[in-house]
Amino acid sequence: MASSLPSVQVRDIIDLTPKETQIFQKLLEVVRHFSLPTQLRVAGGWVRDKLLGKECYDIDIALDDMLGREFCEKVNDYLSYTGEEKQGIGVIQCNPDQSKHLETARMRLFDEWIDFVNLSSEDYSENSRIPSSFLSS
Repeated sequence: MASSLPSVQVRDIIDLTPKETQIFQKLLEVVRHFSLPTQLRVAGGWVRDKLLGKECYDIDIALDDMLGREFCEKVNDYLSYTGEEKQGIGVIQCNPDQSKHLETARMRLFDEWIDFVNLSSEDYSENSRIPSSFLSS
């Protein structure tokens, strides 16, 4: 007798909280202010949780053409330009020995931690199940 899996309701639309709207608007203002060609993509568990109708405070932003640290510096330049307080930037270095292939930068916006990482591509060699990652362009 086959067991049935519980059904999962997936939303068609992601509803943003007022704080999420502020965060995303601020990030887009940075892109516009500096005329960056950068595309920002929200990634990871935040997207999954929102589609499932759950609250999530772990926002990951994938950048298509720059490092997270570089984008965070642009955010701080913009905050300074608008008279707002600059935020500290934390950088988690890549460490391939621990399968951490990409540098991740993080900073607080509107009292929420946001992680920024460059999009990557992976390549698998014949002899390894561990991919080598490199920045997308």
